[in-house]
Amino acid sequence: MSYPAEVLHLQRTTDESFEYKIVVLTQSLYARVSKLHWKLTEEDMNKLGIQQTKGWEHYFSLPHERHILMCRRKHAKPQSRESSQPPD
Repeated sequence: MSYPAEVLHLQRTTDESFEYKIVVLTQSLYARVSKLHWKLTEEDMNKLGIQQTKGWEHYFSLPHERHILMCRRKHAKPQSRESSQPPD
């Protein structure tokens, strides 16, 4: 298992509902994470110093690569056309 020197945020992809990214932890962060529960909350990630914008959630990790976090967040709701047009 190889660990990066600093936290990496990789491979952003999207589908109809979510934006996804991969977060790879350093060895020291993984040692702290492994003592927590399996699924990290946004608050857990903030406490660990994993910096990311609001709304990301950890939803999956492979059992043999728990230092790699699969994260996702819902797409921002698009503004409706009616509300984006100036009033008459």
